[in-house]
Amino acid sequence: MKNYLVGYGSLISKESRLNTGVSDKCIPIKVSGFRREWNVIIPEEGATYLGVVRDSENYFNGVLFEVFEDEIAKFDKRETEYYERILIDKKYIKFLNIQIDLYETMIWIYISKNPSRPNSEYPVINSYVNTVLNGVLNLGKDFYDEFIRTTFGLDFIYDDLDNPRYPYLVKDEEMLLNKEILDKDIKRGEKWK
Repeated sequence: MKNYLVGYGSLISKESRLNTGVSDKCIPIKVSGFRREWNVIIPEEGATYLGVVRDSENYFNGVLFEVFEDEIAKFDKRETEYYERILIDKKYIKFLNIQIDLYETMIWIYISKNPSRPNSEYPVINSYVNTVLNGVLNLGKDFYDEFIRTTFGLDFIYDDLDNPRYPYLVKDEEMLLNKEILDKDIKRGEKWK
């Protein structure tokens, strides 16, 4: 049986995924029955990250990627202190362009354990936002626009790029190339509520 993980934040970024473990190519998807929010406070990093909660009225775009059985523990170590890995039914997955056979597969998603809003003590940090949005931009403008539309609760942004708090920060030339786009949309926070 194959195992797939749903990436909806930093796990959309290939480089960020590879910082944790081996993962196959990603497939763009929509996931219904969940809402993506800035709602995972991580006190040790003084930051709030993306999470998802069950919500039958919403959906979000993300990626699906295969993870070998022995690699799941590495992703669990990265994610499960503040997230819970759960199985989701295949009926919630819609492929955007490439379709794969999901027969004999297990699809996992990390959901928020204790959803909380960003605040001045635990803001959304630019190093995380840039990592996420660079991964999103690699999937195209339409994917990026949908990501912005289906992400809620962006408040209290803190620019930590001179001293990044995010441990899986993607550092590459592409981040510099996308800086103008990132800065413009980060400043339009009202679009993310």
